[in-house]
Amino acid sequence: MTRYASCILLVEKNKFLAVSRKEDHDDFNLPGGSVEEGESCLQAAIRELKEETGLEVTMENLTCLHVDKDGVFRVYTYYCHEFSGDIHTVENHKVKWLPLEDLRKSKLWPRYNSMVLDKYNNVMRDKQS
Repeated sequence: MTRYASCILLVEKNKFLAVSRKEDHDDFNLPGGSVEEGESCLQAAIRELKEETGLEVTMENLTCLHVDKDGVFRVYTYYCHEFSGDIHTVENHKVKWLPLEDLRKSKLWPRYNSMVLDKYNNVMRDKQS
């Protein structure tokens, strides 16, 4: 049975909002997590961003960037440039802005994060054309 997960690539000034793994505060990835019963992948991405970072985004500002099967999960990744709020969390992880290229440095998901970054760069290149 396929399970679903969602994450958000939130970008500002060529940096992305990164969240460390709870068990490894030196491994940063995108904020996100499992889709709960009764919610869409988009709703889950928005909820997870708020829970993990304190920031808010709206559905209208999110664009689906990548969908991939990762083990038992089908992962939906959205990107966004507009948000509101201040960074804060009560969860056991660190939140910080990192250079976009640092997405490739993930210990747990380097292949997936590299694909997400490549797709994001292609979308931005196409917008400039």
